[in-house]
Amino acid sequence: MIHEEKVRYMTQAACFEEKQRRKALAIMRYYRKDYISSHMILIWLSVTAAFLIGVFMWLFYQVGSTSSMVLTNFTSLVLIGIILIGIYLILTIIYVFAAYWYYSEKYDRAKQLMKKYQMTLKQLNRLYESEESASENGLGGSRL
Repeated sequence: MIHEEKVRYMTQAACFEEKQRRKALAIMRYYRKDYISSHMILIWLSVTAAFLIGVFMWLFYQVGSTSSMVLTNFTSLVLIGIILIGIYLILTIIYVFAAYWYYSEKYDRAKQLMKKYQMTLKQLNRLYESEESASENGLGGSRL
């Protein structure tokens, strides 16, 4: 005899295992703080590298351009340095906070999926146990 409830739980568990289990397990290997902070560090390194590449490209353009005298005046260099540091800090803060928000949501979502999966397995196990106890008592029933 096929129980619809048991089939539903088995289908839910199989769908999770097929689609989301590997990603959720990879995330849940870490503590929440470690997972988020490691990604925040990677984002910070990426923003720093991209910003430095942009600054060097701008500097090479300024050096190559003979009509630009921006790099010859000391006060303009200090002003440009302050502006670049300000832009870097703003970009870094924005991206690091966005990374914190995104990866904390991702971790929480994976945790919820794993809890739901575990609950599905527990309910499926209860159905099997109740079916086994019913068959031992002579009430019949078959195992799917």
